[in-house]
Amino acid sequence: MSDTLAIIGMGNTEMGDDGIGVLLVEKLRNELETGAWTPFPARRIELSAPGRDAVLAGACLMEASAALLVDAADMKMEAGEFRVFSPEDADILGAAEAAGSAHTLPLGSVLEMLRNLGSLPRIRLMGVQPAEIRSGSSVSRLLRERIPEMLDRIKEEVSLLP
Repeated sequence: MSDTLAIIGMGNTEMGDDGIGVLLVEKLRNELETGAWTPFPARRIELSAPGRDAVLAGACLMEASAALLVDAADMKMEAGEFRVFSPEDADILGAAEAAGSAHTLPLGSVLEMLRNLGSLPRIRLMGVQPAEIRSGSSVSRLLRERIPEMLDRIKEEVSLLP
């Protein structure tokens, strides 16, 4: 593991709000490249948007010392609300297996494999309550309006993760 913070956007960009994780990482990448955001404390940040590919997300996690995964999640909250938590704060493994997954392999399964390999970095999860998940659509207006708040929360987590 390197001394890198990985920010990983998950989701299907062709299924409405399920693509919010990918969209947020793309916005962060743009801010980093244009100098609109300079992380503090200064650190190496690896942005990736594997979309639905949880195995690729796992590979990104293996290369990092800390990570923030961003994804749409049905948390029984109001649409557009979001929260950041640790894997221990939620039954991510059981919930993903029971409900099925929009990803190629449930993320919970990937996290469990990394844990068993001793390669799981310090990780935080940011869940965003979707308003609508519908084939052939983009992220809803409701979630788009909350993007600045979501980006601020991600940046706050970057400053808190070791």
